[in-house]
Amino acid sequence: MNTFRRASVLVGLATIAAALILYLAAGREAGRFFLAIDYRLQDSMFRIRGPQPHTGSVVIIDLDERSLAELGQWPWPRDMVADLLRKLDAAGTKVVGLDAVFAEPDRTSPTRYVSVFQPYLRAGAALPDTGFDHDVELGRAVGDTRTILGYFFDMEGGRPGKKRAAAAGLHHPRRHGG
Repeated sequence: MNTFRRASVLVGLATIAAALILYLAAGREAGRFFLAIDYRLQDSMFRIRGPQPHTGSVVIIDLDERSLAELGQWPWPRDMVADLLRKLDAAGTKVVGLDAVFAEPDRTSPTRYVSVFQPYLRAGAALPDTGFDHDVELGRAVGDTRTILGYFFDMEGGRPGKKRAAAAGLHHPRRHGG
């Protein structure tokens, strides 16, 4: 093995050892450190690559200040998001990717307030199947259109949402034997 190659291997091994020692010494904070380094490396690679010509086939629709001023603060009611997805589909979009995670139930769904108004309804009266549960409406819109939802990996574990989902019977049947 020539001297340059041997030196390269030694530098690589020393770098790995130093990173491992830093990671073990810093504990959980090391993840943030390495993430910052990763972001800086990505930025550098994009600067080195330089600008790329675009085809115009990708459009990013952003929730800007004007949208928030007109339609209200985020998160918008899920029926409003469902309506937006249907309008985009009708306009001919190939696919929509939502960079949002809908982790909690929609607080604006009328179905959340049925128990409050139930005493005032006549006996046996029920709400129609459509339009009153905004989560269902969004689910239908996602199913009817070419939409990809955002995701979130819970690396910490033990989030309250998991307990609520389990209590509601929303579990993976193969994992829980149900």
